[in-house]
Amino acid sequence: MALIRRTRDLIIREINTLPPARLSSQFAQALAAEIHRQELPQLSERQRDCVYALEREGVYVTHLEDLALASTAAMLQAARRWIPTLDDTQPEITAKQDLKLDDASILHSPVLYRWGLEESLLNIVETYLGLPARYMGTALRRSTLHSAQVKTRDWHTDHEDLRMVKVIVYLSDVDTHSGPFQYISKRLSAYLRDKLGYRHGRIPSKTVASIVPESFWQRCLGRAGTVILADTATIFHRGEMPTQRERLALFYTYTSCQPLNSHICNGSFKPWELEYLTASLNHRQQQCSLRRFTLPELVG
Repeated sequence: MALIRRTRDLIIREINTLPPARLSSQFAQALAAEIHRQELPQLSERQRDCVYALEREGVYVTHLEDLALASTAAMLQAARRWIPTLDDTQPEITAKQDLKLDDASILHSPVLYRWGLEESLLNIVETYLGLPARYMGTALRRSTLHSAQVKTRDWHTDHEDLRMVKVIVYLSDVDTHSGPFQYISKRLSAYLRDKLGYRHGRIPSKTVASIVPESFWQRCLGRAGTVILADTATIFHRGEMPTQRERLALFYTYTSCQPLNSHICNGSFKPWELEYLTASLNHRQQQCSLRRFTLPELVG
């Protein structure tokens, strides 16, 4: 079944990246966004700066202290509680991928999930996407010195939607030796995409460097609490390999309410688990998590 599912996903992704399908999705989203324009939230000056940076560069870097979200202290406390459980004593696992907190643990600490539904974050994401956000959830990851060259170390763009927002929260100090998030600006990413005829997949650094020199690659460095907002659908990006110090980070992912490849945007939580995670939240937050928006509803 897993092989059949992967094959199906690959076929759908291939179809959706073809120019006719992509243009159709772009038109549908543009129409819905125009209709939804009057419903976009009002932003503070700092939030507008964030949206502007996402539009121009594809990335905005800030800090938890500046975001000043109500549940941040509780989120950090929960994250610190689970970090010791991300054990790297199983080399057959760590050689393949970073260590990741499982869903059962997140269900025991719902604040890890709910932080991504803070109204301030949703306001930024919705304004940038032009449509209500579809929240794909969170992941707590530990990149160890024993991690191999996993897929996310190669350059790529995400393909869940035409535009996306990924929020990365560093839980440890990250320097050039700690596996920082690295990206290529929106303008140069468009140039790289055109030169490669890129639709999806992973690209080795050597290939990227032959078109966009390393001097134009950007690293996101910062102390614990640094927050990166990135449109990972439009910018080429990767996580570098840690060479001297491991990296701890939380990831929060958002697409529009009707993503290009909705079949890979459902996450791993069951519907009743999502209802539990969002039971104390407001209607808008529940909609973003339970994915009850559709473009036909917005258009019709």
